[in-house]
Amino acid sequence: MILEIYLVTKLDCLNFVDVALAKLEDEKRLSYIKAWEESEKTKVENKAQKKLSDVASWENTKKASLESELKSIEEKIEKKKGEYAEKIRNKVGLVHK
Repeated sequence: MILEIYLVTKLDCLNFVDVALAKLEDEKRLSYIKAWEESEKTKVENKAQKKLSDVASWENTKKASLESELKSIEEKIEKKKGEYAEKIRNKVGLVHK
């Protein structure tokens, strides 16, 4: 009888150890999965941030280019305006002679 109790107790202990080891393995596996997921998430976030940065850089370059072109056009218009104003003054001057 005592031998039977001992064997049952021994088997229960072994089962408990097996269950504990299995649980530990599951936790370890879940830990690896979580670490991998976080790594992939970080990679995707970094890639998205890089693309957003590239787009912002492109926008700034285009904006600067267009502002420069606009300034050039405005300068040409002001020059033409001055030339036409001088032409009109000359015509007015000829009329008064």
